[in-house]
Amino acid sequence: MYLGEFEAFAISVVHPAAMVANVQAMCRNFAELAKIYSPEQLDQGLWAIFGTVRCGKYLFDSAINSRLRTDCVESMYPPFKDVVARRTTSGKDSFYWMWWDEILHDLDPMPKEYKFGHATLTLVVTIFLTLSRILAIPRLSDLRPPWTGASLSPFVGAAGASILTSTAKN
Repeated sequence: MYLGEFEAFAISVVHPAAMVANVQAMCRNFAELAKIYSPEQLDQGLWAIFGTVRCGKYLFDSAINSRLRTDCVESMYPPFKDVVARRTTSGKDSFYWMWWDEILHDLDPMPKEYKFGHATLTLVVTIFLTLSRILAIPRLSDLRPPWTGASLSPFVGAAGASILTSTAKN
């Protein structure tokens, strides 16, 4: 199935915060899920969660606690470290290649006049930092786009570090 086919079956979530918490729990325990389900089953489940349920939409929902949303994004590192990096096939043949595209697909384009709120900007910086960690995993070079090295840190810069530091203090 392709994105458009999944969107035709879009599911509305009754408790968005619970959805984010469940995705976080799934990511934190992904290595255990990989022992139970085949790579094909995991791939199909990820497409359903991110493509049909549109998990990314809830990550950018300001009505949901920003710490929960940020923690959920940070929890997306272990699936890549514990499962994807140990695969014997390329990540390009699976959902892992599209994971972050699916999340950012739900980040609404903002007019130039609009400034991201602190929580949204913190989430975007967290996404860059999590991606940087993932791209630094040696076995995942096939997931690295040709325009980037092992780190996205230069894109985040001092402004991102400042945002994350101020968030940690709050």
